[in-house]
Amino acid sequence: MRRASIAAVLALLVAAAGASGSVPAPLPDPTDPEYAAESWLSRIGWSPGLADESRAYATIGIADSGVAAASPDFAGLVWPDSADCQSGRAVAASTPSVVDDTLGHGTVVASLAAAPINGVGMVGVSPWADLVFARFTSDALDLSNASCAIDWLVPIARNGPLVANLSFGASSSVVISRSTATLVRAGALVVAAVGNRPAAGLGASHRSGSGAILVPARDLHTLAVGDVGGRIELRGPQLDLVAPGTDMRIPTVSAGGTGFTTISYPQGGTSYAAAVVSGAASLVWGYEPQVTNPQVVAYQLRLGARRAFAPALGRWTAIDGFGTLWIPGALAIAPPPDTEFEPNDSAATASPATCPRRGPCRVSGIIVATDDPLDYWVVRRVRCPSPLRPPAAVRISCTRVGSSARLRVSLAPGKAIAAYTFTVQAR
Repeated sequence: MRRASIAAVLALLVAAAGASGSVPAPLPDPTDPEYAAESWLSRIGWSPGLADESRAYATIGIADSGVAAASPDFAGLVWPDSADCQSGRAVAASTPSVVDDTLGHGTVVASLAAAPINGVGMVGVSPWADLVFARFTSDALDLSNASCAIDWLVPIARNGPLVANLSFGASSSVVISRSTATLVRAGALVVAAVGNRPAAGLGASHRSGSGAILVPARDLHTLAVGDVGGRIELRGPQLDLVAPGTDMRIPTVSAGGTGFTTISYPQGGTSYAAAVVSGAASLVWGYEPQVTNPQVVAYQLRLGARRAFAPALGRWTAIDGFGTLWIPGALAIAPPPDTEFEPNDSAATASPATCPRRGPCRVSGIIVATDDPLDYWVVRRVRCPSPLRPPAAVRISCTRVGSSARLRVSLAPGKAIAAYTFTVQAR
């Protein structure tokens, strides 16, 4: 992000005491009637000035129960590229009824993520984002056609920036995991709810166990999202971020129409927290239109989060993963090199980086302790180079494979995340 862009954003959030020059006047608050009750927006650093209508925010794809045709924010709209998958076969949406939400879950998710600033209803985190709906259920417990909805989003991800919100989960599902991996490889930033669990009565080891986190949040390269405060779900370093998921104003769907209600603990949960992070991802991506790699946006969100501090230990902890979503922090993180996404988590799937016959070859990537801890590269026409001078945040080992070098990149001790770029010399 250009420094001027960062300064413009932060000027809308705080007054610079004693600074020379004028500070731009803050934009007026939205007139949407529910906005005044959305106190959770300030808890993630959101303000009207961040939602600049002129930016091209990432599309948000929502695989869920659809969207209520009578919603005050979305009434009567036909969503291009949306579809119904309840039969297991995708049917393209031609009218609002094709993806109409009778369960209400998808409508809440869509509203939290991207309800528009339009003078009615509520305001979402990325109010100018385009939405795509893939309806696959009208039953909160039925995930049988979830993979159909995920698969529907794949070609959309290939055509431009897409944040895919998956506010559902299973203890395990090969089909859902396979579809999620395909969606990630297509270029989507997948945001997934870790699942709701009652924390009372569970031992500490169970609360921090990665096995308790649901699929697809447990799958590689997804942003696993929990509820802020840990009152709903299991906690631990396997989370990426936490965000508000309870104590908020949400839309309701019933046979008589739609309205709004305030929920408090134990209502709500990680589904709604994931929606908030999806909106934030779309918003942050809008400030970096040149970015094509979804891992770059995930990197900004993770490093920009507010970390949890344990006074008894005197240090920051990973009890909430990288911490609580904080949009100004994410916007202030300079994006790392925008490399293509590489499915290079094992030596067998190592990504090839071909160097010229002579001269330098640059290798770039992002690794995360809980999500993508190892990267492998095969550098052709290069033997194990010496010396390698990687960034301090990573460690590199090299194995000769014929006339090529296979590099194994891992995090340095004590590091949780790193963006790296280093150069090897062809011989």
